[in-house]
Amino acid sequence: MMGWIGLTLESTAIAAAAACLVSLGAWAWLRRADTTRTTSARRADLALLAGVLPMLTGLAVLVALILPSVLHAAGVQADHCALHDHHRHLCALHAATDPGGLALAGAGAMAWLATRAVSLGARQWQAVRSISALQRLGRWTEDARFPQVRVPGSPWLSLAVGIFSPRILISASLESRLDRSAFEAVIEHESAHLRRRDPQALAAITWAGLFAAPGVASLVRAAFLDAAEEASDAEAADRLGAPAVARALIAVARVQRVRPPAMSMGFGYTSVERRVRVLLDAPQVAARSHAPLLVLFALGTAAVLATAGSDWLHHAVESLIQ
Repeated sequence: MMGWIGLTLESTAIAAAAACLVSLGAWAWLRRADTTRTTSARRADLALLAGVLPMLTGLAVLVALILPSVLHAAGVQADHCALHDHHRHLCALHAATDPGGLALAGAGAMAWLATRAVSLGARQWQAVRSISALQRLGRWTEDARFPQVRVPGSPWLSLAVGIFSPRILISASLESRLDRSAFEAVIEHESAHLRRRDPQALAAITWAGLFAAPGVASLVRAAFLDAAEEASDAEAADRLGAPAVARALIAVARVQRVRPPAMSMGFGYTSVERRVRVLLDAPQVAARSHAPLLVLFALGTAAVLATAGSDWLHHAVESLIQ
Protein backbone atom coordinates (compact mmCIF):
# COMPACT_ATOMS: atom_id res chain seq x y z
CA MET A 1 0.00 0.00 0.00
CA MET A 2 2.79 2.43 0.86
CA GLY A 3 4.33 1.77 -2.52
CA TRP A 4 1.14 2.78 -4.32
CA ILE A 5 0.75 5.87 -2.16
CA GLY A 6 4.35 6.87 -2.81
CA LEU A 7 3.97 6.31 -6.56
CA THR A 8 0.77 8.36 -6.68
CA LEU A 9 2.23 11.26 -4.73
CA GLU A 10 5.47 11.38 -6.71
CA SER A 11 3.63 11.06 -10.02
CA THR A 12 1.25 13.84 -8.99
CA ALA A 13 4.16 16.16 -8.24
CA ILE A 14 5.75 15.49 -11.64
CA ALA A 15 2.41 15.83 -13.47
CA ALA A 16 1.70 19.14 -11.70
CA ALA A 17 5.13 20.48 -12.66
CA ALA A 18 4.61 19.43 -16.28
CA ALA A 19 1.17 21.09 -16.36
CA CYS A 20 2.56 24.35 -14.94
CA LEU A 21 5.40 24.42 -17.47
CA VAL A 22 3.02 23.75 -20.36
CA SER A 23 0.68 26.49 -19.16
CA LEU A 24 3.53 29.01 -19.17
CA GLY A 25 4.56 27.96 -22.68
CA ALA A 26 0.95 28.03 -23.89
CA TRP A 27 0.46 31.55 -22.53
CA ALA A 28 3.62 32.78 -24.27
CA TRP A 29 2.39 31.19 -27.51
CA LEU A 30 -1.04 32.79 -27.08
CA ARG A 31 0.46 36.24 -26.47
CA ARG A 32 2.46 35.94 -29.68
CA ALA A 33 -0.71 35.09 -31.61
CA ASP A 34 -2.35 38.19 -30.15
CA THR A 35 0.36 40.41 -31.64
CA THR A 36 0.00 38.98 -35.16
CA ARG A 37 -2.83 39.44 -37.65
CA THR A 38 -4.65 36.38 -36.32
CA THR A 39 -8.44 36.77 -36.54
CA SER A 40 -10.45 36.94 -33.33
CA ALA A 41 -12.14 33.59 -34.11
CA ARG A 42 -8.75 31.89 -34.40
CA ARG A 43 -7.48 33.63 -31.25
CA ALA A 44 -10.49 32.31 -29.34
CA ASP A 45 -9.72 28.79 -30.60
CA LEU A 46 -6.07 29.16 -29.61
CA ALA A 47 -7.07 30.45 -26.16
CA LEU A 48 -9.26 27.37 -25.65
CA LEU A 49 -6.38 25.13 -26.68
CA ALA A 50 -3.98 27.01 -24.40
CA GLY A 51 -6.48 26.64 -21.57
CA VAL A 52 -6.99 22.88 -21.80
CA LEU A 53 -3.45 21.81 -22.74
CA PRO A 54 -2.01 22.04 -19.18
CA MET A 55 -4.78 19.83 -17.79
CA LEU A 56 -4.44 17.27 -20.59
CA THR A 57 -0.66 17.25 -20.23
CA GLY A 58 -0.82 16.76 -16.46
CA LEU A 59 -3.34 13.93 -16.73
CA ALA A 60 -1.39 12.25 -19.55
CA VAL A 61 1.85 12.36 -17.54
CA LEU A 62 0.08 11.07 -14.42
CA VAL A 63 -1.44 8.12 -16.29
CA ALA A 64 1.83 7.36 -18.09
CA LEU A 65 3.75 7.20 -14.80
CA ILE A 66 1.24 5.00 -12.98
CA LEU A 67 0.16 2.74 -15.86
CA PRO A 68 3.22 0.40 -15.95
CA SER A 69 2.75 -0.50 -12.28
CA VAL A 70 -0.96 -1.10 -12.84
CA LEU A 71 -0.30 -3.34 -15.84
CA HIS A 72 2.34 -5.28 -13.92
CA ALA A 73 0.03 -5.75 -10.93
CA ALA A 74 -2.68 -7.02 -13.31
CA GLY A 75 -0.28 -9.52 -14.88
CA VAL A 76 -0.45 -7.86 -18.27
CA GLN A 77 3.11 -6.53 -18.39
CA ALA A 78 6.42 -7.62 -16.94
CA ASP A 79 8.20 -5.57 -14.29
CA HIS A 80 9.63 -2.62 -16.23
CA CYS A 81 12.13 -1.78 -13.48
CA ALA A 82 14.19 -4.90 -14.27
CA LEU A 83 15.22 -3.30 -17.56
CA HIS A 84 16.38 -0.03 -16.00
CA ASP A 85 18.55 -0.72 -12.97
CA HIS A 86 20.76 2.30 -13.59
CA HIS A 87 18.32 4.91 -12.22
CA ARG A 88 15.64 5.33 -9.57
CA HIS A 89 12.20 3.97 -10.26
CA LEU A 90 8.70 5.38 -10.19
CA CYS A 91 7.00 2.14 -9.29
CA ALA A 92 4.55 0.83 -6.71
CA LEU A 93 6.84 -2.15 -6.07
CA HIS A 94 10.15 -0.32 -5.81
CA ALA A 95 9.12 3.09 -4.47
CA ALA A 96 10.72 4.38 -1.29
CA THR A 97 8.75 3.70 1.89
CA ASP A 98 9.79 7.01 3.47
CA PRO A 99 8.20 10.08 1.86
CA GLY A 100 10.79 12.14 0.00
CA GLY A 101 10.70 15.58 -1.51
CA LEU A 102 8.69 14.49 -4.55
CA ALA A 103 6.05 12.78 -2.40
CA LEU A 104 5.68 15.82 -0.17
CA ALA A 105 5.40 18.04 -3.24
CA GLY A 106 2.72 15.72 -4.60
CA ALA A 107 0.74 15.95 -1.37
CA GLY A 108 0.99 19.73 -1.53
CA ALA A 109 -0.16 19.74 -5.16
CA MET A 110 -3.17 17.60 -4.29
CA ALA A 111 -4.15 19.90 -1.42
CA TRP A 112 -3.73 22.99 -3.60
CA LEU A 113 -5.83 21.49 -6.41
CA ALA A 114 -8.55 20.37 -4.01
CA THR A 115 -8.74 23.80 -2.36
CA ARG A 116 -9.01 25.59 -5.69
CA ALA A 117 -11.59 23.08 -6.97
CA VAL A 118 -13.82 23.60 -3.93
CA SER A 119 -13.56 27.38 -4.26
CA LEU A 120 -14.34 27.29 -7.98
CA GLY A 121 -17.20 24.86 -7.43
CA ALA A 122 -18.75 27.21 -4.87
CA ARG A 123 -18.54 30.15 -7.32
CA GLN A 124 -20.04 28.08 -10.11
CA TRP A 125 -22.87 26.90 -7.88
CA GLN A 126 -23.64 30.50 -6.95
CA ALA A 127 -23.68 31.43 -10.64
CA VAL A 128 -26.08 28.57 -11.43
CA ARG A 129 -28.37 29.72 -8.63
CA SER A 130 -28.29 33.33 -9.87
CA ILE A 131 -29.12 32.31 -13.44
CA SER A 132 -31.88 29.98 -12.26
CA ALA A 133 -33.40 32.76 -10.15
CA LEU A 134 -33.40 35.11 -13.13
CA GLN A 135 -35.05 32.48 -15.29
CA ARG A 136 -37.81 31.91 -12.78
CA LEU A 137 -38.60 35.62 -12.93
CA GLY A 138 -38.47 35.71 -16.71
CA ARG A 139 -40.77 34.82 -19.55
CA TRP A 140 -39.59 32.22 -22.04
CA THR A 141 -40.05 32.92 -25.73
CA GLU A 142 -39.15 30.50 -28.49
CA ASP A 143 -36.98 31.84 -31.30
CA ALA A 144 -35.92 30.33 -34.59
CA ARG A 145 -32.35 30.29 -33.30
CA PHE A 146 -32.21 29.90 -29.50
CA PRO A 147 -34.75 30.25 -26.68
CA GLN A 148 -34.89 33.67 -25.04
CA VAL A 149 -35.77 34.46 -21.44
CA ARG A 150 -37.08 38.01 -20.97
CA VAL A 151 -36.16 39.07 -17.43
CA PRO A 152 -38.15 41.95 -15.89
CA GLY A 153 -36.51 45.05 -14.43
CA SER A 154 -32.83 45.84 -14.10
CA PRO A 155 -29.92 45.12 -14.24
CA TRP A 156 -29.82 45.44 -18.02
CA LEU A 157 -28.92 41.86 -18.84
CA SER A 158 -27.89 40.40 -22.17
CA LEU A 159 -26.29 37.01 -21.58
CA ALA A 160 -25.56 33.85 -23.54
CA VAL A 161 -25.74 30.94 -21.08
CA GLY A 162 -26.17 27.19 -20.99
CA ILE A 163 -23.78 24.26 -21.20
CA PHE A 164 -26.42 21.69 -22.12
CA SER A 165 -29.40 23.92 -23.01
CA PRO A 166 -28.11 27.08 -24.72
CA ARG A 167 -30.34 30.12 -24.24
CA ILE A 168 -30.29 33.91 -24.12
CA LEU A 169 -31.16 35.86 -20.97
CA ILE A 170 -32.12 39.41 -21.76
CA SER A 171 -33.84 42.18 -19.84
CA ALA A 172 -37.27 42.97 -21.22
CA SER A 173 -36.61 46.64 -20.48
CA LEU A 174 -33.50 46.60 -22.65
CA GLU A 175 -35.63 46.29 -25.77
CA SER A 176 -37.44 49.50 -24.86
CA ARG A 177 -34.14 51.35 -24.37
CA LEU A 178 -32.65 50.38 -27.73
CA ASP A 179 -33.80 51.03 -31.26
CA ARG A 180 -34.79 48.02 -33.31
CA SER A 181 -31.47 47.61 -35.15
CA ALA A 182 -29.45 47.84 -31.93
CA PHE A 183 -31.63 45.30 -30.16
CA GLU A 184 -31.36 42.93 -33.11
CA ALA A 185 -27.58 43.35 -32.94
CA VAL A 186 -27.61 42.29 -29.28
CA ILE A 187 -29.63 39.16 -30.10
CA GLU A 188 -27.41 38.33 -33.08
CA HIS A 189 -24.30 38.75 -30.94
CA GLU A 190 -25.58 36.44 -28.18
CA SER A 191 -26.78 33.92 -30.78
CA ALA A 192 -23.29 33.94 -32.27
CA HIS A 193 -21.86 33.02 -28.86
CA LEU A 194 -24.19 30.04 -28.68
CA ARG A 195 -23.49 28.95 -32.27
CA ARG A 196 -19.78 29.10 -31.48
CA ARG A 197 -20.34 27.12 -28.23
CA ASP A 198 -18.56 29.84 -26.25
CA PRO A 199 -20.26 29.02 -22.89
CA GLN A 200 -19.01 25.44 -23.17
CA ALA A 201 -15.51 26.61 -24.11
CA LEU A 202 -15.49 29.06 -21.21
CA ALA A 203 -16.45 26.28 -18.79
CA ALA A 204 -13.66 24.06 -20.15
CA ILE A 205 -11.07 26.84 -19.81
CA THR A 206 -12.23 27.72 -16.31
CA TRP A 207 -12.05 24.18 -14.91
CA ALA A 208 -8.92 23.22 -16.82
CA GLY A 209 -7.30 26.33 -15.34
CA LEU A 210 -7.05 24.48 -12.04
CA PHE A 211 -4.00 22.73 -13.50
CA ALA A 212 -2.25 25.87 -14.76
CA ALA A 213 0.50 27.85 -13.07
CA PRO A 214 -0.78 30.49 -10.61
CA GLY A 215 -2.08 33.54 -12.46
CA VAL A 216 -1.93 32.01 -15.92
CA ALA A 217 -5.48 30.62 -15.89
CA SER A 218 -7.04 34.07 -15.40
CA LEU A 219 -4.90 35.51 -18.21
CA VAL A 220 -5.94 32.78 -20.65
CA ARG A 221 -9.58 33.15 -19.62
CA ALA A 222 -9.45 36.91 -20.21
CA ALA A 223 -7.81 36.39 -23.61
CA PHE A 224 -10.55 33.96 -24.58
CA LEU A 225 -13.32 36.33 -23.47
CA ASP A 226 -11.88 39.24 -25.48
CA ALA A 227 -11.41 37.11 -28.61
CA ALA A 228 -14.83 35.42 -28.32
CA GLU A 229 -16.57 38.79 -27.93
CA GLU A 230 -14.84 40.17 -31.02
CA ALA A 231 -15.63 37.01 -32.99
CA SER A 232 -19.31 37.26 -32.05
CA ASP A 233 -19.28 40.96 -32.93
CA ALA A 234 -17.94 40.02 -36.36
CA GLU A 235 -20.73 37.47 -36.89
CA ALA A 236 -23.38 39.99 -35.86
CA ALA A 237 -21.81 42.65 -38.08
CA ASP A 238 -21.75 40.22 -41.00
CA ARG A 239 -25.56 39.96 -40.73
CA LEU A 240 -26.55 43.47 -39.66
CA GLY A 241 -23.60 45.71 -40.42
CA ALA A 242 -20.76 46.96 -38.24
CA PRO A 243 -22.32 50.38 -37.40
CA ALA A 244 -25.43 48.74 -35.91
CA VAL A 245 -23.33 46.47 -33.69
CA ALA A 246 -21.07 49.34 -32.60
CA ARG A 247 -24.07 51.50 -31.68
CA ALA A 248 -25.55 48.62 -29.71
CA LEU A 249 -22.30 48.09 -27.83
CA ILE A 250 -22.13 51.71 -26.75
CA ALA A 251 -25.82 51.86 -25.82
CA VAL A 252 -25.73 48.68 -23.73
CA ALA A 253 -22.45 49.60 -22.03
CA ARG A 254 -24.03 52.82 -20.80
CA VAL A 255 -26.78 51.05 -18.84
CA GLN A 256 -25.04 47.89 -17.62
CA ARG A 257 -23.67 48.32 -14.12
CA VAL A 258 -22.97 44.78 -12.86
CA ARG A 259 -20.76 41.93 -13.97
CA PRO A 260 -22.44 38.90 -15.53
CA PRO A 261 -22.61 35.65 -13.55
CA ALA A 262 -19.76 33.20 -14.05
CA MET A 263 -19.97 30.90 -17.08
CA SER A 264 -22.03 33.41 -19.08
CA MET A 265 -21.12 35.60 -22.04
CA GLY A 266 -22.30 39.21 -21.60
CA PHE A 267 -22.70 41.70 -24.43
CA GLY A 268 -21.36 45.02 -23.15
CA TYR A 269 -18.94 44.07 -20.39
CA THR A 270 -15.50 43.50 -21.91
CA SER A 271 -13.20 45.83 -23.88
CA VAL A 272 -16.02 47.90 -25.36
CA GLU A 273 -13.73 50.63 -26.70
CA ARG A 274 -11.45 48.12 -28.43
CA ARG A 275 -14.39 46.19 -29.87
CA VAL A 276 -15.95 49.33 -31.34
CA ARG A 277 -12.60 50.31 -32.85
CA VAL A 278 -12.16 46.84 -34.38
CA LEU A 279 -15.70 46.91 -35.79
CA LEU A 280 -15.34 50.31 -37.41
CA ASP A 281 -11.63 50.58 -38.26
CA ALA A 282 -10.57 46.99 -38.89
CA PRO A 283 -13.66 44.89 -39.65
CA GLN A 284 -13.14 41.14 -39.67
CA VAL A 285 -14.77 38.46 -41.76
CA ALA A 286 -16.94 36.14 -39.66
CA ALA A 287 -15.31 32.73 -39.22
CA ARG A 288 -16.50 29.47 -37.76
CA SER A 289 -15.07 28.17 -34.51
CA HIS A 290 -12.96 25.04 -34.77
CA ALA A 291 -12.94 24.55 -31.00
CA PRO A 292 -14.62 21.09 -30.95
CA LEU A 293 -12.12 19.70 -33.45
CA LEU A 294 -9.17 21.22 -31.58
CA VAL A 295 -10.33 19.78 -28.25
CA LEU A 296 -10.89 16.33 -29.80
CA PHE A 297 -7.41 16.45 -31.34
CA ALA A 298 -5.85 17.46 -28.02
CA LEU A 299 -7.76 14.72 -26.19
CA GLY A 300 -6.63 12.12 -28.73
CA THR A 301 -3.00 13.23 -28.51
CA ALA A 302 -3.09 13.11 -24.71
CA ALA A 303 -4.66 9.64 -24.76
CA VAL A 304 -1.97 8.32 -27.12
CA LEU A 305 0.77 9.91 -25.01
CA ALA A 306 -0.63 8.39 -21.82
CA THR A 307 -1.07 4.87 -23.19
CA ALA A 308 0.93 4.02 -26.30
CA GLY A 309 3.72 6.39 -25.23
CA SER A 310 3.65 5.37 -21.59
CA ASP A 311 6.86 3.31 -21.62
CA TRP A 312 9.16 5.89 -23.17
CA LEU A 313 7.62 8.78 -21.24
CA HIS A 314 7.88 6.85 -17.98
CA HIS A 315 11.51 5.98 -18.66
CA ALA A 316 12.32 9.56 -19.71
CA VAL A 317 10.93 10.95 -16.45
CA GLU A 318 12.82 8.35 -14.39
CA SER A 319 16.04 9.28 -16.18
CA LEU A 320 15.38 12.97 -15.58
CA ILE A 321 14.85 12.68 -11.80
CA GLN A 322 17.62 10.19 -11.02
